Amino acid sequence: METPAPASPRCPAHQRVAVATCARCGTFLCAECTELLGEAAYCASCAALVAPQEGPLPPSLLAVSGLVLLGMLSTAAAFLPFFPSILSLPRWILLGASGVAGLWVPTRVLHRIDSGRGPRRARLLARCTRWLAGVNLLFFLLSLAWMLFLLRESWFG
Repeated sequence: METPAPASPRCPAHQRVAVATCARCGTFLCAECTELLGEAAYCASCAALVAPQEGPLPPSLLAVSGLVLLGMLSTAAAFLPFFPSILSLPRWILLGASGVAGLWVPTRVLHRIDSGRGPRRARLLARCTRWLAGVNLLFFLLSLAWMLFLLRESWFG
């Protein structure tokens, strides 16, 4: 008795011979159903979930990351003896602005990533930016407390 030849896998949507399988869910795909993202094949529903995660980094996150880094560097530069003291007020404002923006923008980016609408590769940068922004905000609050202490000492002797 002869055994029948195994049937080749078929695309469930078109009943054609499958040429690929979805990298995410494993569904067999015909040439018409195959969507290539990079070097991987996906079905239409999985491509909709995966595609936004491979996009470029959001420009707002890059800008805020630079602002937070500038705030960190200005704080470090304040401890150098040759750093001009006239720049202390802009540094104070820079710390506050970078602290607030650095907590707000990365949090929005992380929510977009979690909902599948943002690039997954931006997650590490968003988390690091948010953490450094928290440090900037801490230095801002310490600077504010120090300024209030100095004002109190000068007014009440």
